[in-house]
Amino acid sequence: MPENIRLGKSEARSKFLPLVQSVVQSGKTVEITDRGKVAAVLLSHQEYLRLMARADERPATARSPVGTVVLVADVESDESTSSLLLESLRRRADSL
Repeated sequence: MPENIRLGKSEARSKFLPLVQSVVQSGKTVEITDRGKVAAVLLSHQEYLRLMARADERPATARSPVGTVVLVADVESDESTSSLLLESLRRRADSL
């Protein structure tokens, strides 16, 4: 894979058209920095589409299911029992 190009935002602004041509032709990406930190990345449309397709293939959540919750509607309970159950579930969820 080709190496990335890293430029400050002022230099990137002054060389924008040649940078776009380079990205399209070479497949390189251009990292645009602001005060030394990468603030934006210029990449070809083809690379953008490839990354978006990969993102669509990923699961919707990074966390895997870790248990099962069973809701029982026929259990009689008062408000304090419901509060205790809810608090217990919250503590369990926070500990995961």
